[in-house]
Amino acid sequence: MLNIADQMSVENLKQKLVQGGTSAQYNTEFELNSIARNAITEYRVNIQGVKEQFMGNIVEIDGNKSKRKIVEEMARMLALKDSNAPRKPPKIIMMGPPGVELRQHATEISKKYSLIYIDVDQMVKDYVRREGDSAEELRQIIKSGDAIPDHVIMKLLRQRLFMTDCKTNGWVIQGAPTSMDQISMLKEFD
Repeated sequence: MLNIADQMSVENLKQKLVQGGTSAQYNTEFELNSIARNAITEYRVNIQGVKEQFMGNIVEIDGNKSKRKIVEEMARMLALKDSNAPRKPPKIIMMGPPGVELRQHATEISKKYSLIYIDVDQMVKDYVRREGDSAEELRQIIKSGDAIPDHVIMKLLRQRLFMTDCKTNGWVIQGAPTSMDQISMLKEFD
């Protein structure tokens, strides 16, 4: 889990919102600040449940460091080595507050250690694109900005995690779990 100070997270998130991370328009700095702070508060509440469920299995890393330092620290804490020797496939779930740039860190560590990178948002979009008309309901959920149902995400994630490349190489997930139901389902996969 990457941690950064709430104020830095708020500033990063505000910057992303203004740069077009969403189609919404913000009338005032106060409104933008409020949206960012609410997102951080929601994250803090949700992450507490994750910490309780995965107690003893969460590694917290200072997200204020450079990308290179973060990847090095993750590798050290997870005992990852850049080697072709046999190993137990690592299973990494990237988490952190909004604005911490999880996607960049997850991509970097997956490339460096030959792990399979799974971006849950991209996985769902790929599924919708592949399935065409049969995924119309899911397409509408995405278009409306509503949360994708847990059972859909976990079905797709289960299919992906049970593929040979994930079982052999290990994986890095970014974008899940985001709810207690997803946590429970993910724990059942092991």
